[in-house]
Amino acid sequence: MTARLGLLALGACGLLSACANAPEYRWIKAGVDAKGYEADRVVCLQTVDREFNPLYDYGPPGSPASQEAIFRQDAAEQMFRECMRGKGYRLVKIEPPRTQ
Repeated sequence: MTARLGLLALGACGLLSACANAPEYRWIKAGVDAKGYEADRVVCLQTVDREFNPLYDYGPPGSPASQEAIFRQDAAEQMFRECMRGKGYRLVKIEPPRTQ
């Protein structure tokens, strides 16, 4: 049991370090505070939710993704991005601080 926990912890650390090196992106819009951003984000998520049903589109959790499911996931992502852009947001890459 202890060995399993150790392997699980090691795997989690590896996953976190891989994620730490991934670029970070944020939606920005001049003059919008965190509360306004969250309200706009929720509206866009609701727009996508009306069009895409996760259980129908992607199957139950843990099921393999079909080619159609991957296509629909991309379409849902694009719909969300278009909604945010339509509200005046830009998706920008956040550069990590430089270490010396």
